[in-house]
Amino acid sequence: MIHSSKSSHLRVNSLLRNLDFNRHMLHCRRCGQGYAPFDKELEIDDNHKVTKGLKETVTDFAQMMPFAEVKETLKKHLGIEISAATIQKISESVGKELFEKEKKEARDIYENQYKAISSIEEANKKGRLYI
Repeated sequence: MIHSSKSSHLRVNSLLRNLDFNRHMLHCRRCGQGYAPFDKELEIDDNHKVTKGLKETVTDFAQMMPFAEVKETLKKHLGIEISAATIQKISESVGKELFEKEKKEARDIYENQYKAISSIEEANKKGRLYI
């Protein structure tokens, strides 16, 4: 059973700079776990307290330049102050998520290759396969 509790304060980094706001928290009476529906609405990353838009921007820049340069670029062009260490953590977590996703897809393709082969028409199976 879920019941609501008092609002809590949150500071989030976004493309619109730092956002400070109070949001309503919901808690489970049984287990004590809680969450804020507004956080889901804004797509706030739970680990780094950044919005999805800023997370994508940081990741894009971090692919092209060193983390310290990303920090300066964000500050100069968007007025966002975020540490190089946080930029590194964000980009590494996105990289890890992408790696795990691609690894799972590759495993699924490898384990189900007979399905892919059986879906090819017989007329297209003729010829030699050069490896």
